[in-house]
Amino acid sequence: MPLPEKGKKYLIVFCKSCDKGFRVLDRPVEEGEALNIQGPQTLKCRGCGHEATYDPREMRRATVGPKPASKRN
Repeated sequence: MPLPEKGKKYLIVFCKSCDKGFRVLDRPVEEGEALNIQGPQTLKCRGCGHEATYDPREMRRATVGPKPASKRN
């Protein structure tokens, strides 16, 4: 799986076990691109390995970049 490119938007969901966000698609999503996700998908969290079913309404577009100052160590 390729590393995400900073400043690009990706389709993500949040793990139902650990709440960590992970990519649904490995490629960046273009602005205004129509995403035709057909029905719920079973996905596996890349952080904790939990597998769950996600409805397309749970998927969000998010920009990859540095963590906000409030979330840094």
